[in-house]
Amino acid sequence: SAVAPENTLAAIKQAIAAGADGCEFDVYRCGDGAVVLMHDATVDRTTNGQGKITELTLAELKQLDAGQWKAPEYADEKVPTLEEALQLLKDSGCQAVIEVKMEGISQQVVDAVRAAGMLDQATVIAFSKEVVREVGRLAPELRCAWLCSPKPAGSVDQQATWLAAEAADCGTNLVDLNYGGLSPQLLDELRRRGLTVWAWTVNDPPVIRALAAWGVASITTDYPDRAQI
Repeated sequence: SAVAPENTLAAIKQAIAAGADGCEFDVYRCGDGAVVLMHDATVDRTTNGQGKITELTLAELKQLDAGQWKAPEYADEKVPTLEEALQLLKDSGCQAVIEVKMEGISQQVVDAVRAAGMLDQATVIAFSKEVVREVGRLAPELRCAWLCSPKPAGSVDQQATWLAAEAADCGTNLVDLNYGGLSPQLLDELRRRGLTVWAWTVNDPPVIRALAAWGVASITTDYPDRAQI
């Protein structure tokens, strides 16, 4: 998203071209049921339209320009559906990392991944513990991570204990954490409790290198070329 409009096919193509191992994008369900890519609950920031995604039809969304705001060369870039994004990533060597931004659409997301034949080439991530639990029930073979934003309180041991308990509560051993709250000591404690740790969103190359050296399994960045270490 550093060089192309976020949550568009153009950005996914840039991620593939950069050699990224994965491409993270966000999904909502629009007014007539299609699952589409969008970070915000409204289209106001990243298109030339206005309104809530849940109140707009797919046809209305497809009429919007989702690229001009980023740069003139992306004018007329469209809002993609989940299916379109998956087809672009399929067999690319770049996995789909699908952040589910609303509850109630887990079945549709799982069905789309399964229909694309990408259960082994996708990861679902969500702040909602219910979404993580639902995906785990619907497709145990589909990797799913719990996103956690606030830094846990207490000592390193207390933080690790809390994170492990929260992850267990939503049925996963994969946590995706804000990098600002991480330390080598916390990562060691989390690994000792059987957790795999991802970190978001890191754009500073020295920090990327440090997190990799500490043992973070995956790093989300707006600049995948900076993560070629």
